[in-house]
Amino acid sequence: MLNFKQTFNIFVAVHFFLNGLLPLYVPVYLIQRGYDLEWVTAFVAVSTVGFLAGLYAWKKWYFNYGLKPIIVASFVAQLCLITSLALFDHVFWLVVSALLYGVVNCFLWTSQRVLFLALMDSLKQASATGRLLGNFQILAVVAIKLGLLVGAFLLAQNSFVILVALATIVAIGGTAVLVKGAPSSTLWSKKLSIKTNELGLTWRQMLVYRDGYYSSLTFYIDGAFLFAENFFWVISLYFLSQQNIQYLSFLLVALSIILGLVFWLLKNRIDQYDPQKVYWVAVIGYVISWGLRAQTNLEMPHLTMNLFILVIAFLTAFFRLSFNKRLFDNAQRQSPLLYILAKTYGSQMGAMIFFAGVTLGVYLYGGQLSIDSMHLNSLYWPVAGFSGLYILYQLKPKLQSMT
Repeated sequence: MLNFKQTFNIFVAVHFFLNGLLPLYVPVYLIQRGYDLEWVTAFVAVSTVGFLAGLYAWKKWYFNYGLKPIIVASFVAQLCLITSLALFDHVFWLVVSALLYGVVNCFLWTSQRVLFLALMDSLKQASATGRLLGNFQILAVVAIKLGLLVGAFLLAQNSFVILVALATIVAIGGTAVLVKGAPSSTLWSKKLSIKTNELGLTWRQMLVYRDGYYSSLTFYIDGAFLFAENFFWVISLYFLSQQNIQYLSFLLVALSIILGLVFWLLKNRIDQYDPQKVYWVAVIGYVISWGLRAQTNLEMPHLTMNLFILVIAFLTAFFRLSFNKRLFDNAQRQSPLLYILAKTYGSQMGAMIFFAGVTLGVYLYGGQLSIDSMHLNSLYWPVAGFSGLYILYQLKPKLQSMT
């Protein structure tokens, strides 16, 4: 019988390994198949539709049945996404893949956040958010690293059928272990997260959420920034890798190792320092990271370019650790599930509005706007300026109720 911590770790490890096999390469997949900026931004916008549709199902299933159907559906959706990406190359399947991409992210990240809140509650370690987040990130890094290595090897060999077969085995194995090993009193409980008795969540409540600490603004902009980090920066790294998928995989693995080291060094210390000062330093570093992205190019000396990439990875990892610590600390100061769902709704709506707007703008401009390193670098300068808005996000000093 699995305990709660083991259940959380298995769910995270299996999903992140599957993400590393192929979904993490989605931006590169689109570029390799000749899709331009309009298609890439449209893919992101459509994926947010899939995410919000998945969130509607997630909410209904969670409150009626607990996490059991969600856990199973998350692995089914992940497997369908990998199959769709690996075996089909058609506009119709591109739309299907975008919707599945959103559903997978919904089931993965929403469930992971709820499980993490419950893990914190079960361990009675509300003051050790940074350490628990660090442990989670280290586990995620190891799982992604393994997935990246295996996925890159199979992609280089065009072994798509083997990749799908491996993903099927891993997904079925992970589902079976969780279904059989996790006690019903934890994983399947409707009361998994503390203070979930306030079930009056509506779309309007989530979209107009206000608390006086700039949470809503932060949630909206974070959706766009998450895709900028995990989608467009991956494309930049692909170009910096001279469009070599294997070199890109080794670069991502190397960065994953660095991130794991960062989390290992910081996880036991971040809770000991003034949270406001730590967060301010992290935001300033995040702004700098986007400025460095705007300057990183192949014309640099190879050593300088790799140094820039390394610093960018460190500053981004430090910011994400600090930001997530603040997010979960704030969630604990009110109804945790309500706050996490408000964050989820806001981020996806923010991403949808932003990338749908970009898609429309490119279409009206005439379309066929190619993606290359120079164009992306020019976009990173305004992104650097807007990233400073994160400084507004404040730590709640005491228990707040939702209004």
